[in-house]
Amino acid sequence: VVRISKIKRQEKRKKVVLKLIRRKIQRYKTEKIVIYYNIISKVKRFIEVLDYNIYYYNTVGKDSMLKEFIKEDKQVIIVINLLNISINILDIRCIIYIN
Repeated sequence: VVRISKIKRQEKRKKVVLKLIRRKIQRYKTEKIVIYYNIISKVKRFIEVLDYNIYYYNTVGKDSMLKEFIKEDKQVIIVINLLNISINILDIRCIIYIN
């Protein structure tokens, strides 16, 4: 029996999730992607690596972030609550939900 520590499991999961996100970004090069996390602490693990805007309830400048995303200046946005952004954005091709 090999026991994997919680930290090692988290690191392995992080690598798998990042690989999936990068594949989707390559696949949808010109279309929008929303990455949805349900808990802020989870998204903080990916902030340094992903380097995209994170949109949640107390983000500074979140209105301008959303405008940039809608106007096609940004391809990817990371959100904590999907209901806080208008999903009426027609060119969203991929929503990645990470639990």
